[in-house]
Amino acid sequence: MLADAAASVTATDVNQAVIDVAKARRAWPASVDFAVADAFDLHAVGGDFDATFAGFFWSHVPLAKIDDFLEGLMRRVLPGSLVVFADNRLVPGSVHPVARRDEQGNTYQRRQMKDGSSWDVLKNFPEPDQVRIRLSQFCQSPKVVELDNYWLARCHSRT
Repeated sequence: MLADAAASVTATDVNQAVIDVAKARRAWPASVDFAVADAFDLHAVGGDFDATFAGFFWSHVPLAKIDDFLEGLMRRVLPGSLVVFADNRLVPGSVHPVARRDEQGNTYQRRQMKDGSSWDVLKNFPEPDQVRIRLSQFCQSPKVVELDNYWLARCHSRT
């Protein structure tokens, strides 16, 4: 949806394989670029950005690195830019249950593979007030909305 509505979009992921899958999903408008980039080191992504969207990423960031991620992201957008996040809420029965919590408070879900092996994936589920507090350190007027299975947050980068 964003790609069809925005004047231009730069979509990023740290893995080329994920970029390749995304590119193959559909015919993209000429205004869409793809770039391999580390979300914690966005300086290599060229361009000026007046908006940003991070979908289903916040929950995979270790709690101790959320501020680093937000600070780096805010450095890449122009002052006053729209900043939007979407992620999962912890809704019993609709997502994998939390399998464990580490010493820093991060939670993990156990994912079962077709071959029978399993692995734990970092998956934190912040409460709306936690998201609002974090965002208020980096942007103006953060708002968080809870839907049935997801939360949405928006704010504007500081001017």
